[in-house]
Amino acid sequence: MIVALTIPFALLFAAICLDLTKIPANLLSLGALDFGMVVDGTVVIVENIVRHLGHQSSEPKPLIQLIREATHEVQRPVFYARGIIITAYLPIFTLQSVEGRLFKPMAWTVALALLGALVFSLVVAPVVASLIFTAKTREWRNPALAWMTARYRALVTLAIRARWVTVAVAVLCLAVTVWLASSGLIGSEFLPHLDLGARHIGAKYGARRGHAADEPGADHAGSLPGGHAGGLTGRSSRRRHRYNRILQHRIFCGLEAQE
Repeated sequence: MIVALTIPFALLFAAICLDLTKIPANLLSLGALDFGMVVDGTVVIVENIVRHLGHQSSEPKPLIQLIREATHEVQRPVFYARGIIITAYLPIFTLQSVEGRLFKPMAWTVALALLGALVFSLVVAPVVASLIFTAKTREWRNPALAWMTARYRALVTLAIRARWVTVAVAVLCLAVTVWLASSGLIGSEFLPHLDLGARHIGAKYGARRGHAADEPGADHAGSLPGGHAGGLTGRSSRRRHRYNRILQHRIFCGLEAQE
């Protein structure tokens, strides 16, 4: 229950801050919120409190003191974990134009929600735990989690023993990432150009010279289906003016037919 309370608290904190700073929120901002990322700090705090309550020494300590010691033990990792996640969103704050209008509110929403979750995990969660937990609270051992923990310890031990191999693989992955970002293989635009196959036709009125547009061969000059104005570039000025007028007349006729 303590962990679940983090979600409404963080969302309310972010909504209040967004309203005070006049930053608009949209569906993209709400969709970017990861509830697992929001409740992570509270999970660490509550689990450490339960662990301290279940592993008391021969000399029992007051409940408030146990909760204070458990919170103080993990407050620094929880704070820096939130700081690292918020720092990862800093490049989004530098976006301009359309990208900035779309994604800056998202970054502000996530950052403020994480800040609210941090305040809840370090301040509110220990207080609520002191009201709900008792000195007889014990930790329940999950068999599935115990099995995964044993496998994880084995993998961590193997990675530490072969530390140079682990570092080499990490550096190799970083080099491949830098190469992909700089080679242009995966693109570099935040909002790439979308070519949907739309065609835009424009027509301009030219200076009318004589009665060229009323000649009998005018309809035949621009009647080629799929013709392009670029094919008439080398012709005389009179033919270009005639083509533009015929093309505009066809566009108007098409619009009237649609209506």
